[in-house]
Amino acid sequence: MQVPVFASKDVAVSKIQRFTLSPLAALGLLTLVACSANPEASAKVDAAALSGFTAAMQSALINRIDAANQGTLVGIVTLKLTLDRNNRPIACKAVRSSIAHERLLPLGVTASSLSQLKQLVEHECWRTTYPPVPEGLFENDQVEVIAPLVLISRLPMPRP
Repeated sequence: MQVPVFASKDVAVSKIQRFTLSPLAALGLLTLVACSANPEASAKVDAAALSGFTAAMQSALINRIDAANQGTLVGIVTLKLTLDRNNRPIACKAVRSSIAHERLLPLGVTASSLSQLKQLVEHECWRTTYPPVPEGLFENDQVEVIAPLVLISRLPMPRP
């Protein structure tokens, strides 16, 4: 999987380990599948640790963004997040997702404005409590996580 490059004036991209989550979607937000790390990082972290981190990271993002959104915004955006060694965000940037990811939005669903989606995701990125990152994913005390997010309106709950 090709990982997009993310640049920040405070963060040297070449010095950051990149970790990519597969698209996260929801009836508010629900995980679609796994994640990937670049081959060097994967070799440094055992599969169980990587799998556990992936599930915990997806859960953290899903729970926080879904609670804030409450099914009001609909669309697809990619979050580029950089964490420090204390699992705190040092960069949160939401960007337009790739066309392949944008195709995950069901036909006939009208997306909210990209600026609204980006604002929500970036705001919640800074407020999320993140899981511990496996040691092998860090490079220069940082790790970059790339998470495509699919926000979909909640389905009405059936009444008893």
